[in-house]
Amino acid sequence: MLSRNILFCDDDPEDYPGRDLFGVISERRLQFYDATGETPETFLDLLGKFRLHIRFSRVLRYLRRLIQCNMLLLTLIWLKCYPTYSILSLIFDTHRRQVSRIVTHVWQVLYKILCDNVRWHTRGQWISKRRTWRKLPEAIGCIDAKSHEILMPSLEIQRQYYNGRRHYHCVHTQVVIDNKKKIVHVESGFRGNNIDVNTFNMMTPIGDGRTLDFQRNCILLGDCIYASRHPVVTLFTSAQLLRLPRQERNVPGKLTRI
Repeated sequence: MLSRNILFCDDDPEDYPGRDLFGVISERRLQFYDATGETPETFLDLLGKFRLHIRFSRVLRYLRRLIQCNMLLLTLIWLKCYPTYSILSLIFDTHRRQVSRIVTHVWQVLYKILCDNVRWHTRGQWISKRRTWRKLPEAIGCIDAKSHEILMPSLEIQRQYYNGRRHYHCVHTQVVIDNKKKIVHVESGFRGNNIDVNTFNMMTPIGDGRTLDFQRNCILLGDCIYASRHPVVTLFTSAQLLRLPRQERNVPGKLTRI
């Protein structure tokens, strides 16, 4: 059987003119948001920062088939939806090799731009956020996990990435936000066969005097799959509520004890 490189040896990158996809979908705000996770306005803000950094990338300066906004758009679609390079090459009418180069280098530029936006608060900043939520004055943030579907690993043990509850291979990400909805910590790469509480135990320690410093009199809200111990406090499950005295069952949003 002939390899694809022999079958398509005349496939020249110069034959692909590139497509201005941003000009097509920027007016379709919902589709734009679903594909990128950004609105056209926030995308243009990010594009301005991207243009300031791209001049330092020698590789991107020579990828002229797509203009800068479409290189950024291509990478955001890849990060948000994770299509294959072949699909992206069809969408943007560019060679698959060009797609690979764009994704490889643009996400590195994005990391330099955005990495400073995610910072753990100081003790004083955490304390100042107390009593923001009137009914939960000690709660100053939330923690949750997100699963990202991936292709079945070919070089690693695939069962370590398979999640039986979701029925696909994935990696997990733990995200902490404060009560102003600002992301303060992201940690990713946990194998898919772990549950949220296990990935929480494997992530950078959070607590009083630990790597991610967090006051003893403050709490983070988590769902019931987390262990209810400081700094995370969870809601009572329906089974736990049934075991409570009747007068305590009707308290809205009742939390488990720390």
